[in-house]
Amino acid sequence: MIKKLQRVTARLEKYERMKTGGAPMPGVVVGVKVKPGDAVKEGDPLMVVSAMKMETTIPAPMAGTVASLRCNPGDKVDADDLLVQIDEE
Repeated sequence: MIKKLQRVTARLEKYERMKTGGAPMPGVVVGVKVKPGDAVKEGDPLMVVSAMKMETTIPAPMAGTVASLRCNPGDKVDADDLLVQIDEE
């Protein structure tokens, strides 16, 4: 029962991370494309992260309103770090 609960909890945590803009890999934030209060559509660019000399644009996982930014340009981030909190429409 405990292992099943742990699996369910892990899935819920993964789902919650998907509802926010999270870092896909460790790197450095090199650009912020939104600010709190901005309305975004699914796929809109949120931030740009540089890792190993390659830049990756972080897209909005859903439509909504940017509630908060959790990092700034120059900040180092780890994989799955929360970068942007989005409130669903």
